[in-house]
Amino acid sequence: MSSRWRSPRSDTGSSIVELVLIAPFLVLVMVFVVLLGRLAMADIDVNTAAHAASRAASLAADPARARVAGQGSAASIPAGAACNRRDVKVDTAAFKPGGVVRVTISCQISLEEITGLVPGTQTLTASSVSPVDPFRSTP
Repeated sequence: MSSRWRSPRSDTGSSIVELVLIAPFLVLVMVFVVLLGRLAMADIDVNTAAHAASRAASLAADPARARVAGQGSAASIPAGAACNRRDVKVDTAAFKPGGVVRVTISCQISLEEITGLVPGTQTLTASSVSPVDPFRSTP
């Protein structure tokens, strides 16, 4: 009868086992959250650079200078975006008073550089259109 009324076994140490089993999952979730945050920030940086490049190109005096101004301004993507390869296209086909300038930036980002764990690349693309002042004088 004494075995029937024996106290249950102690659960000492069970919290350590739970922690050991759950910790890797929590680390993976944190890495995923960091990856998404860094990708979102890089996307914002690429969009900002596209907007700045289209604005700089729209203020130029002629299409050739607009391409140079757009390319130069697009080079200002911050290092935090971790662009390994960048492609900038400045479309000045409608460059005239009242026309527009379109800039498209593609930025290839190494996911391994962002997190240190996730292999692969992600390409972010941003496009921006800026109007050319309709009251400007033609060159």
